[in-house]
Amino acid sequence: ARCAALDGGGGEVASWSAAEGAEGGAVGAVVEVVEAETANEGEAAQGAHGLKPAEDGGLSLCARFLPRDLFDLVGRVWRSLVLKSGQGTGKTEALVRLIEEARRRGERVLILTHRRELARSLAARLGARCYLDDKGRLVIAEGGALVLCVDSLKRLVMGGRIGESFGPNLVIVDESEQVARHLFGATVGDKLSVVAGDLFKVLKRAARVVCADADAGVMTQRLLVECAGRTQGLLNVTNTWQGWGFNLNGSQRVLLLKDQSNDGRLMLIDAVVEAVAKLGDGQTVLVACTSKTQANEIEKILHMNGCGDGVLVVTSATKDTSAARAFLADPNGCLPRVLIYSPTIGTGVSIDREVERVFVCGAAIEGFTGPDMVQLMTRARKQRVPPLVWLQDRVWDDMPRTRDDARAQLERLFDEVVGHTERAAGVSAHTRKLWRQRLIEEGLSGSNDDAQTFSLLVECLAETGRTGWSNVECTLEALAERGAEVIEVKGNFGAVESMREEAKEAREAMKDEAACAVVEAQPLPPDTDLDALRQTSTPEAHAACMRHDIEGRGVEVTYDAALAAAEGALGRGRALADAAAQFRGGGVAAYVAEGTRSALRACPARLPALAGPSRAARVVEVLQAAGLESVLTECGRELGEGWTADLNDAARIEAVRAYIEANRDALKVHGFSPPETDRTKKTYGDHHVKAWLVERLKSLGVMMERGEKPSSSQRARGKKRSSTLTRAAVVEAWQWAARPFAELVEAAELDAA
Repeated sequence: ARCAALDGGGGEVASWSAAEGAEGGAVGAVVEVVEAETANEGEAAQGAHGLKPAEDGGLSLCARFLPRDLFDLVGRVWRSLVLKSGQGTGKTEALVRLIEEARRRGERVLILTHRRELARSLAARLGARCYLDDKGRLVIAEGGALVLCVDSLKRLVMGGRIGESFGPNLVIVDESEQVARHLFGATVGDKLSVVAGDLFKVLKRAARVVCADADAGVMTQRLLVECAGRTQGLLNVTNTWQGWGFNLNGSQRVLLLKDQSNDGRLMLIDAVVEAVAKLGDGQTVLVACTSKTQANEIEKILHMNGCGDGVLVVTSATKDTSAARAFLADPNGCLPRVLIYSPTIGTGVSIDREVERVFVCGAAIEGFTGPDMVQLMTRARKQRVPPLVWLQDRVWDDMPRTRDDARAQLERLFDEVVGHTERAAGVSAHTRKLWRQRLIEEGLSGSNDDAQTFSLLVECLAETGRTGWSNVECTLEALAERGAEVIEVKGNFGAVESMREEAKEAREAMKDEAACAVVEAQPLPPDTDLDALRQTSTPEAHAACMRHDIEGRGVEVTYDAALAAAEGALGRGRALADAAAQFRGGGVAAYVAEGTRSALRACPARLPALAGPSRAARVVEVLQAAGLESVLTECGRELGEGWTADLNDAARIEAVRAYIEANRDALKVHGFSPPETDRTKKTYGDHHVKAWLVERLKSLGVMMERGEKPSSSQRARGKKRSSTLTRAAVVEAWQWAARPFAELVEAAELDAA
């Protein structure tokens, strides 16, 4: 009866959640009967559109473009459907037809996305209402459709009076793999437990769920089956067509610069400048970058070469500007002459107008996968000239590539975080045992939402590692899966030196502009909604927030202070304060540990984000091994006038080396990347150890002074370049750490009182 209602029989909308516990095998039997009855009818559709049974029990087809009536051809014998089809194959058109049919039957349709800035564009493409146009609680009317970011699911009204339901009958998860990964990003942060719980609840209660993604895989399956419990009526529909259908000349070619060093990046930028200079009226060039810094640098270089007219930069720092918002709402209607973008529009934006060419500046970013890179370069569906790509050669050997590896890595991190927290909090052995047991049984291995979220985290880490361990290899593999023919090409090596100077000048100009913007920003009024301002992605809002943060550290807002803040002094100051709190120990460390315990107990899947205190404790141990723990005394008060420390000291280097070897696995868990033994030598050199120690000091904002580089003859006689730590450098670092450290101490004292 419910299958008939789901199929539109009786004019009513089915609610699978209305009879929880009554489905099980009965539903499976009904589905089998319906499948058997519709088998003969489906043969004609299979012949016309290539739909045929797949090995996984689902359906497959091989089509350049999906039939717009795909879901009519598939039938409605499914409760959950996973649609995997490459970029530009017509997933949106098929979904539009599905939504139209559902609304015609009076169903409530919810379309979920993972990015707020793409919601309006998605709503326009799917003919739905955008949640950003409404305030307060959200209700989906019968026959209505709503696009909603998963972060804002708490605004959705699921029910009213007893027996009254406003919940969606059809839920569509757009870019489902990205939605799963988004849960563990910085945007969700400490709201993970709530957001994940809301997502699971919506997916569990819906009559039908569709997950669509070009790379739909294990994370989508786990989200539906494990997290949402949708084990009955799951159908996979896979489009196996492989082809690089983005070149207007019909070729499958993607051009890849041979030089994977920084010289190759400079060659790519030179090619961008040349292409933009030759653009005619109505022509467009796209430049895809893996980071906003790259995007801003290329924009600056274009201006320096007189090619800055009609350039639009869309990144996480500019997406809320009026020009960027207009483009995101209507990409084809507001396409600029030159579009430079970051992964902010790596998915969810389809540019159907013809463009001259796409350039890809693919610097290696940890966690950015091969499929992500392909998504980034395929926003434009019609490219006159094959894309030109530069990929930085970098490998992350420590990234897990299987679920077992990811689970083992998280368990090591769990032991590290819990062990430190227990010691710092000073809890009894009995309490430690009970706490660990509860976390493992309920939070990590149970069947509740927290355990399912943790399981999804394991899958996310494994899949990210498998498809992102090597920037070059993983991207080439993803391109091959799309049917692209990768051709290696040489760039203009003669332009490297001049472009190197231009890039250096551009970076200096960017720093100068950022610092000046902070100095010129007005102090914020006391009643400013700071959280809302921080979520506003414009240069003006960023400068205002940075000025506020500098003032909050008790530092005078000068050009030098603004420049230091723009280069990361605020974050390094916080890291120094955290390490100093662990070094002091006692009530301060216990207070921080109790906060970690509470957060971990509330949501075990936030484990990676809660590793800060144990990471800080490891930094303390490194400095103690190096004999530099006095750096962690408040404002360097224990350092006498004229204090210095020679980082080339042999005893210091050997002590740090011994610490590395004794704690290598723990250091890897925290991402400290200790130096590895060279295959041709018995051990790594002293300069590797010193460089590693210097990186730990830099992460706290403590910079060393370097002497003149010795000549080749001096190096042959064993002379090393001097590396000295001074009291002045420590005091300078503490100006950014003093206020947050004092706040930690004060909070610990209030908590104890």
